[in-house]
Amino acid sequence: MSAEVVFPEEHQTKEKVWSKPVMSIRPHHIFLNQFGYAIEGAYRPGYLATSIVTDYNRKRKTEGDLDGYWKDILGTGRKDLEKTRRSRRRFIEKILKLQDDDVISLSPEPDGICSGCPIGKHCRADNFLVINEGSQEAETISNWHADYRSLMKLTRRLLKAGFKENEDFAFVDVEHEVLDYGGRTINSGYKPVSVNIGFKAMLIEMGTLKKALEGAYPWKNAS
Repeated sequence: MSAEVVFPEEHQTKEKVWSKPVMSIRPHHIFLNQFGYAIEGAYRPGYLATSIVTDYNRKRKTEGDLDGYWKDILGTGRKDLEKTRRSRRRFIEKILKLQDDDVISLSPEPDGICSGCPIGKHCRADNFLVINEGSQEAETISNWHADYRSLMKLTRRLLKAGFKENEDFAFVDVEHEVLDYGGRTINSGYKPVSVNIGFKAMLIEMGTLKKALEGAYPWKNAS
């Protein structure tokens, strides 16, 4: 079973021939404020990466880490935090270098944000439990469902802005591996079940994505 989403060298629709994407981004990441800051070039990559890791570390202290979620993202010590920061900086720098006509894919495949996690079990995890000790709340999460919902949200924004499917963006059928934890935490010791799912990934040029995301971030709408 392959864990990697493989795109063809070309994808042809009636309206356009799409080149192989230069990078992949998870759909549920594009609506994070940090992604908005990155594509806008609002802050220097090093400063933004440091701010993201600092904020994550603050949340770990507030929410606790009974489920191992924050340990999965940030690791256990200074070296892991620095690894996460450096990886996030590289991802931001790569985004800033993209040209408007560069094709990217939006799929559940772990991306540059995922690669910065020292452990990273949650990146492919499905049906796993997250516990917030601070608020005494718990929820079961499916990352690929979050990717699907985010992609549908983006599609609505694209169509509302007048962009056309197959001409300005296109969908490609891909297969993606997820690890089903059966409602358990990722640190439970349970060996998750590997499952292949079908997913309609999106091909889109970076310039089109930027236009579709205008006004999508709360910080951009603040008076």
